[in-house]
Formats: sequence, C-alpha cells, structure tokens
Amino acid sequence: MSTFRSRFAALAGIGSAFFLTITGIATAAPVTPAALPAAVLDSCPASSVCLYEHKDFGGKVLVIPAGAAYPDLRAFACQDCRSSKHNNNDGTWSDQLSSWVNNTGQVYCWYWNENYAKRNDPLMNAGTASSYVGKDPNDQASSIGPC
Repeated sequence: MSTFRSRFAALAGIGSAFFLTITGIATAAPVTPAALPAAVLDSCPASSVCLYEHKDFGGKVLVIPAGAAYPDLRAFACQDCRSSKHNNNDGTWSDQLSSWVNNTGQVYCWYWNENYAKRNDPLMNAGTASSYVGKDPNDQASSIGPC
C-alpha cells in the first residue's frame, strides 16, 4: 500500500469527511474503481465514498467514510469551489458534485436538497464510479448517505 494511500486509510477511520485536491483524470463513466488510474484510486481510500468537484475526478475531493451520512453538505468548507449552476456559492460542498467513486460495500445516494430530499440521481452502487454525473445533476448535490 502506498504511503499516500495509507495516510488516507488511517484518516478515513476518524469518522469525519476530509478533502484534498488532485488533477483531473479522464475516464469513461460508470466504471469499477479497479479500472481507474492509480492517481484516482490513491485519492479515494478504501471503505470511502469520494465526491469530486469537477468531472473526470478533478478538483477538490470530499472523502466520506463508509456508513457515514450527511444531511447537509454545507457542513464542509470547500474554499474556492465554484458551482457552474449556483451563483450564490457559499464556499461549501453543497452543489459541488460532478464525479464520484464509491469504494465501499454499500449503495450510496446523493440528494439535490438538504435532509435527503429530492433524490434525482442514479444510485452510487458499491464498487463503482462515475466520471461525470451529467448536465442536469451536475453541481446539485446537497446531502448524501447510504440508501
């Protein structure tokens, strides 16, 4: 296990989400995490769901430990994040999701509104990833949790 990956695996066990910045990696969606380039796998630890600010797994990353649910992604700062759809961006992870990796054994759902309301997205099946959520759902996620 790489030193980079081990550090994030240790952090994932603390029970809170964290984020980092990586460069974009182009892949087809949806894919299995095993088919992803090493840079994407290293950015999303095992037993975590990773939300990416940009398509193709680019920009900042919010890492969510397996089993965790967050009714309001505004709880997490995303300094300098810019939503393509919401001009009133408040510097948080609300309305930032463009791509994701689910490295857990659970199905996850993300929701357009806080408190798990208005789920219009495809399921985030265990062991899969999406390099782009699509034009309409892009920059709409406001809450997330296991389905």
